[in-house]
Amino acid sequence: MSEKNIEEKSINIRSEVLKKFVKELFIKVGMSEANAEVQTELLIWANLRGVDSHGVLHVPRYLNFGIKKIWDLTCPYKIIKETPAMVLIDANKSYGPPVTMTALKIIIEKARKVGIAWATLINNTHQGALGYYSEYAAQNGLIGISMVSGRPNMTVFGSRERGVSNAPLAIAIPSKNVDSPMLDMATSMVAGGKILFAREKGIRIPLGWLLDRNGNPTTDPEEFPSQGPLLPFGGAKGSGLAVMIECMTGVLSNNLRAVGSDWRERDSKLSEGFDERQNSSLMVLDVSHFSSLDDFQNNTDNLMNGIKSLKPSEGNDEVFYPGELEAKTFNERKEKGIPVPVATVNKLKALGSEMNIRSEI
Repeated sequence: MSEKNIEEKSINIRSEVLKKFVKELFIKVGMSEANAEVQTELLIWANLRGVDSHGVLHVPRYLNFGIKKIWDLTCPYKIIKETPAMVLIDANKSYGPPVTMTALKIIIEKARKVGIAWATLINNTHQGALGYYSEYAAQNGLIGISMVSGRPNMTVFGSRERGVSNAPLAIAIPSKNVDSPMLDMATSMVAGGKILFAREKGIRIPLGWLLDRNGNPTTDPEEFPSQGPLLPFGGAKGSGLAVMIECMTGVLSNNLRAVGSDWRERDSKLSEGFDERQNSSLMVLDVSHFSSLDDFQNNTDNLMNGIKSLKPSEGNDEVFYPGELEAKTFNERKEKGIPVPVATVNKLKALGSEMNIRSEI
């Protein structure tokens, strides 16, 4: 899927205009202004960084889940267990971003005192682009690590059916004069949202991303998410990492959602046909407990600048450190606007009309 194809079927909308409109939609269906701000901020952040698979594409689906009370717009949560260095939270089908940010702020305060802290959340809903949470920690002087597991949507290496989730992972590092270095990835060849994005734009996907319902390679994005499984990156490596993330989220919280649990039975009972609930773990490390934050940030900058100074390989004009391209896209889209698929724009406008919200998009 080329950038040219994406641009041809998209409309550029300024981020502040899009954010204002989407936030009003969430408030209109019953979300508090504070929670709607967090929910919308994360979606727009993803679009600004070029991670359109985790942006406003999801708004109609998110609103529908709230209206049908599949997800809880009031974002309730309960702290199950807490120590000076950890917290276990039952999100109770809250919208993912508000309760995840609550958990993140709790462990940041803990890490300030003891150096490191861990949060695990169960029964959460889609949390969006994980890099948002890790970057928030990095911008506050901590290393941030975020990981998620949910219903099986990916094969285990050697299998042709769903066994684990594609377990996203994001790590962000504090820096000073360069944008926060960040690894934000799924353990599948591509994030599932990229396939939903292709479906929204009416284009095929490359072979190697997805299997169909019979376990054969397919280019049809309609096979996801209810039918065919995603394929792991790097074969056994991506698959193995996903299994370990399941152990550090679902197994750790005694809330297993992968193969080995009753996930198929749970799926069959849901009116939407699949279970959006997931588990996640967040870890933050206060680098000032190891060395001064200033020294750490200077060393981070030196490492990234060193990477930039390396000679490019054949066919490349420049060497990029992790997260640099997304940061460049953020600055460009902040200035020029976010390209939103025409189909998504039309859906958002229709929702605005139904809810009597004046649309400027």
